[in-house]
Amino acid sequence: MSAIRIRLEGDLDRHVKVTPGRHEGEDTTIVRIDHCIGGRHGTIRFTTEPQFVSSAHFGARAEEIRRAAGKPGGTGPAARRSRKGRVIYAIHPKLRSGVLCALAYHLPEDPKRPPLVRAIALRENESKICADWSFALAIYLKLLAHAISRKTGRGGRLEAEPNTLMEQAFYERFNFERAPARGGRAVFRQDPL
Repeated sequence: MSAIRIRLEGDLDRHVKVTPGRHEGEDTTIVRIDHCIGGRHGTIRFTTEPQFVSSAHFGARAEEIRRAAGKPGGTGPAARRSRKGRVIYAIHPKLRSGVLCALAYHLPEDPKRPPLVRAIALRENESKICADWSFALAIYLKLLAHAISRKTGRGGRLEAEPNTLMEQAFYERFNFERAPARGGRAVFRQDPL
């Protein structure tokens, strides 16, 4: 990996705004992030504001991110939950299709359970430097997800439920560790940082 440095600016929790609210007639927790860091290569924006995630740049993970962000279509409780827009994006405004990476998550109804990371989308088929930036910024998104876990009273822990061995290896790259299975599904966990 080429040398990429991202300076953590103080306490990331201060960039995460959590408020109670309503979504399509249901009580919910609204999470907002709009935070920028600047550096030699320009400003990177981290936001929960919906962005376009191109399949050309993100491959199969683009659909997972779009579904979590509330892609139109579908009815019923599962579709309503997916339209809550639980995605964090890292954007470089000077890039064509400026999203560098995205992290989709779910807040379980049980407030004792940690956020469930549903997908981490990295730029594919890009230059080495863009791929390295995408990976490094995905780690930053994961740190913001830990902040969401803390701000929602879930202790700072994250979980993921990878479906395949390839996905398990992917989450291990982000330092998730295998946890006891739940309901016959593999569970990976990352303790608070």
